Amino acid sequence: MVAEAQAPVQPAPVRYSRWAATLHWTTAILIIVLLFQGFLMTKFEDNDQKTLFYQLHVSLGYLALILSIVRVWWARRDRRPGPLEMPAAEGVAFKWVHYLLVLGAVITASAGILLLIGSGIVPVSPAVSAEEVDRSLLFRNAHWVFALGMLVLLIAHLAGGIMYQRRRGQTFGRMRWPRQSPDPRD
Repeated sequence: MVAEAQAPVQPAPVRYSRWAATLHWTTAILIIVLLFQGFLMTKFEDNDQKTLFYQLHVSLGYLALILSIVRVWWARRDRRPGPLEMPAAEGVAFKWVHYLLVLGAVITASAGILLLIGSGIVPVSPAVSAEEVDRSLLFRNAHWVFALGMLVLLIAHLAGGIMYQRRRGQTFGRMRWPRQSPDPRD
């Protein structure tokens, strides 16, 4: 009997791939902009200015939804670094904050789409006016609550990343920020 040759096991990469990091940072910046813009645009008195911000918000919201779905698809196919060393409770919190951030992005965007549909704006179009959106109180409140949840999760994510970075110094390098030198294992 001849023993079959096995392919050598490749070590896990040290960092996330450039594509995964680009998706992460692009989505993160986009979500921060959407949260800031969403809170800000409700304060405008001028309907023309408010409408312009609503239209931009809807367009960016679609982009965030698409990027979140692409991130999930890519994460299932990409090679990731091994797990970080941390106490078990922190590891569970780390995992769930990440899952809830992606799920929250999809749910918040979906609530925004339902807000547009509930306001009678069908097909769901970025060409929306502030008066039309104000018609659907239920979906507007749902979108607001989910956005606040995203803000809480984002703060938890940042706090955890900073805490781990201070303790171990590996967090930001794994996500290629600031820009990292190439690793031959990437």
